[in-house]
Amino acid sequence: MGGSAFRTPRPLRSSAHLNPSQDGLGGAGVRTCIGCRERGRRADLVRLIARGERVVVDERASAPGRGAWLHCRSACLEQAVRRRAIGRALRMQGPIDDHAVWTWFGAIERAEHRVE
Repeated sequence: MGGSAFRTPRPLRSSAHLNPSQDGLGGAGVRTCIGCRERGRRADLVRLIARGERVVVDERASAPGRGAWLHCRSACLEQAVRRRAIGRALRMQGPIDDHAVWTWFGAIERAEHRVE
């Protein structure tokens, strides 16, 4: 049972996960997109939440409960659906209804095309 009462400190892993300000995002309000897995500012991502078996967009990003973050790009939504990341991130069991999310993304893309 001998041995020292003090443990040797563990070597540090990459410091990028310890100091988020090194990535140029500032550290405050940084989230990870569940589609592309890139980190981004909270203001640049949209929050998804579960409402029963449905997944909806939380436009104000203030609804209570678990949320998942996604860039406002259809490519990120497609990746998240293909990888089944939405259900995992929201801890949903069984099939999910993501129709409202697809509708929201479609409306955003249509609005962007009108502006151009």
